[in-house]
Amino acid sequence: MIDVQKTYRSRSRTSKIVLQSDPGQSRLIGLYGPSGVGKTTVLKVLAGLEDAEPNQSIINGKTIQSYQKEKAIAIVFQDAYLPKNLSVEQVLDLFTNDSNARKDAIHDLGIQSLMKEKIKNLSQGQRQRVAILTCLFSDKSLLLLDEPFSAIGDDQISLVCELITTQTRANQSKIVLISSHRKDVLGKLCTKLIEMKTP
Repeated sequence: MIDVQKTYRSRSRTSKIVLQSDPGQSRLIGLYGPSGVGKTTVLKVLAGLEDAEPNQSIINGKTIQSYQKEKAIAIVFQDAYLPKNLSVEQVLDLFTNDSNARKDAIHDLGIQSLMKEKIKNLSQGQRQRVAILTCLFSDKSLLLLDEPFSAIGDDQISLVCELITTQTRANQSKIVLISSHRKDVLGKLCTKLIEMKTP
C-alpha cells in the first residue's frame, strides 16, 4: 500500500497532495498525472527528502521507513543531479559496480563516447541517461525515477525502457517507481499504473 499525504499552507490557501494505491506485487510501477499534481513531491516524500503526514507506506510488504533506514533508495530527478566536475566514467565507477551488463548498457544508451567527458559539459539529455544508468546499476532496492523521459528523444526512450525492464527482471529485489506525464510510455513499460488527480 502506498499512502502519501502532504499539506501545503500559505497565507492565501491550503493545498493537499494525496496518493493512496495498492500496487500489489508489481515491481515496475508507473505514476502519472498532469504537471503540478504532485508526482515529484510523492517521490521526495518516499525518499525521505520531504516530510508528510505520518501515514504508513508499504511497498511489496516493506515499509518505506525500512527502505529509508537501510539507505536502500536511489532517486533520479528530472534535472539530474550528478557531481559536475567528475567524468562520466568516474561517476559510474563511484556509484555502480562494473559488469558486462553495465558495459552493454553504456553502449546501448550511446554513452560510450562520453566516458571521459565531465558531467558539466553534457547536455541535459546526456546527463539524464547517465543518471538513469547510475540508478539502475546501483545496489539500491527501491528506485525512484522522476520524469526520466523528459529530455530524451523517442528513440532513446525505447532503449531506456528496455534497460529498465531488463534490469528489473534480472534483479528480483529491485522495485522501480516512475513518475511521468507520458502515460503512453508508462502503459507499455509498467505492470501497475497509478493515476494522480487534483484532490
